Amino acid sequence: MKDKELLFKLWIGALAGGLILLAIANYKVNFYGNSRLLPVSLGILTAATFILGIYFQKVRYIMHGAAFMIIVAAAFAGFANWLPQTIGEPPALEEAIDDISTMSPQELADVGEKLIFGAVGGSTVKGAEGKAKCSLCHVFGASDHGERAPNLFGLPGRSSEIVQLDSYKNRDTVQTVAFEGSGIAETAIEYMAESHACPNCYVTPGFGKGGSNDRESPMPAVHKSPINLTIDEMVAVDAWMYVREGLDLPSVDEMRAAYEKFIPEDERPQATAGDGEAGGGDNPLLTTGDETLPEIFEKAQCSLCHVIPGIPGADEGDFGPELYVKSNASKRMKDKGYAGSASSVQEYILESIMNPNLYIVPEFDEDLMPDDFGTTLNAKTLYRIVNYLSKIEKGKDPPNYEEM
Repeated sequence: MKDKELLFKLWIGALAGGLILLAIANYKVNFYGNSRLLPVSLGILTAATFILGIYFQKVRYIMHGAAFMIIVAAAFAGFANWLPQTIGEPPALEEAIDDISTMSPQELADVGEKLIFGAVGGSTVKGAEGKAKCSLCHVFGASDHGERAPNLFGLPGRSSEIVQLDSYKNRDTVQTVAFEGSGIAETAIEYMAESHACPNCYVTPGFGKGGSNDRESPMPAVHKSPINLTIDEMVAVDAWMYVREGLDLPSVDEMRAAYEKFIPEDERPQATAGDGEAGGGDNPLLTTGDETLPEIFEKAQCSLCHVIPGIPGADEGDFGPELYVKSNASKRMKDKGYAGSASSVQEYILESIMNPNLYIVPEFDEDLMPDDFGTTLNAKTLYRIVNYLSKIEKGKDPPNYEEM
């Protein structure tokens, strides 16, 4: 009888020891990986502890108490490990670019494509968008129809014709010249430069700001906030327009001179300090979060497309829905087309900023809103935006942004 009891305890001890070794092995293998099996080690160890409680009768209650504590720890660890795992990384630095005057036409065009679409080859990706933000409103395919802004395919050739039009030479717009004494464009490359630096100088028929009778453009000057392209970056954008159509590219000096004609010296944007190359920059964040709310909405480019009640200068955007979010959020979260998981107004706003295509407001197109705000807006900026928007209610006065 004693031999059987000893043999039983021997098997129990061997089983518990094997489980402990298995738990250690699982822990060692999965500790540094992305596997969600790490909590299994605690489960195995719990089983081993219960078994040892049988083996060591005198300390059974202690062993079973320890096993219970391990179960609780395993439950918490398992739940935490089950959640989607993300790694917090600082925003990527923008790649430094060599002096554009030393680049081949194709290299310069590649810089332009990255600025427009975010990557070389991005022009073939639906919804691709880069620093220049052109693709928010413009289309680029030969057969595409732009509803918000002109199709930019064929722009170099079309520009030569535009500067000869009487309607161009004798324009009746809210701003007839880029600045006093600048004159108007006489060549295609000058027209392209003028249209970037002074979008109001000539408005393509049918694409003016609503109610302006084509006297004012909805497009911002791209050398100013919120886009802030340098002259070399604008030259690169124009270069892509030429090269992709197989056209001979004007010299870099000629293209730079065109921009200098329409941008006064004190307004010419500079590359980030310490990085004089096109496309450079040591911090892609759009804001610090310490600016006034109107400045935050401008730098974050919200006012380009949205009407934001109560914010000066944000009352004309018509590419995105008006941001009466407190009135609309609950209804949108119940819409059958809603694919998000928000359960409050604040969560819905944050979700719409971080992942805008989870729900597209009817009558507006997808892929218009940037999806990179998770890396270009910091936590303080996001908090202030969400806090303000969550208090805007249709039919009521907006909150006082100066107090927020």
